[in-house]
Amino acid sequence: MGSKFLSSNPVIPKGVNITCLTNIEKDATCSLRNNGGGFQGHRARTRITREKLKGLLDAELTSIENQLSNLLLEFGDIFDFNVNLGKSKKNAVKHKIDTVGSFPIKQRPYHISATERRVIENEVPWMLKVDVIQPSESP
Repeated sequence: MGSKFLSSNPVIPKGVNITCLTNIEKDATCSLRNNGGGFQGHRARTRITREKLKGLLDAELTSIENQLSNLLLEFGDIFDFNVNLGKSKKNAVKHKIDTVGSFPIKQRPYHISATERRVIENEVPWMLKVDVIQPSESP
């Protein structure tokens, strides 16, 4: 199923609702896997099973919505459902920035709007808290 869907050119028409958002308890963990296999290391006070999650979704899904649901079930382990709990998959991909032999970039500081500054002031502490970034001092 998955490869057939990915090999075609899926188009979601304008106005089509492929999912809905429902308020769930703050510390809930959503599991899209069968009860036998869950996310290792991800625990919370409340566990929402696949059946409960399906009950929250609309009963009548189109074929494209079903394909999307199946993709989420198949590849659900790549999504970080617990980012609000401070459990991040920051090590999911290893990368390296090779700077050997490169000159430092010299650029004058540039101005940002007050709105952008507020976003940065809110996001940086949060990213530090959930260990997505770490403090650094550059020359």
